[in-house]
Amino acid sequence: MNSRLPTVTLMFLVSSSSLAQVLIQNPQRLEISEQRAQLLHNIVCRVVAEEFHVHENKVQGQVTVVLGEPAEHSAADEIDGVYKIYLEHWDEANFAISDMRLAVQRMVFRHHWERMAREVIRRVDLTTPVSTIGLHAANGSTVRSNSATRDKSLSAIRDSTVGHTPCDATAAEDRPKPPL
Repeated sequence: MNSRLPTVTLMFLVSSSSLAQVLIQNPQRLEISEQRAQLLHNIVCRVVAEEFHVHENKVQGQVTVVLGEPAEHSAADEIDGVYKIYLEHWDEANFAISDMRLAVQRMVFRHHWERMAREVIRRVDLTTPVSTIGLHAANGSTVRSNSATRDKSLSAIRDSTVGHTPCDATAAEDRPKPPL
């Protein structure tokens, strides 16, 4: 009996920590099953982990469901690790789809976004023909170099990911434009 106590305690701690993964903000006291939301979240994380062949802890994380929002969307603040799903009312399908998007996003760390952006810009530089401005710069003109333009582009990409993420379902026209 004594050898089972640590196992039972550990199982309780693991299950109670997974229960705290979904926080619900419901100021209008709309109908929602917290247990069902927790279960859906746990299964979403498990399925995403299996699909991408990663350990489940790479996709697990806390998500906040905000009910009573007329504009349904999801948002992620990767820097602070805050992931929210905004729903007009409880809808399991909408929750599961939004939660899957956020789980996939949790797998991709911020530095991966920057590394991928650098690779995109590098490949564009390889395929872009030399412009007349580039030719003038090569002849000693004081025109800004390609590397300065690349650095400015990377800064714009980095700055644009601070408040908005690829999984943010807010309409593109509602988002602030990144600096050019």
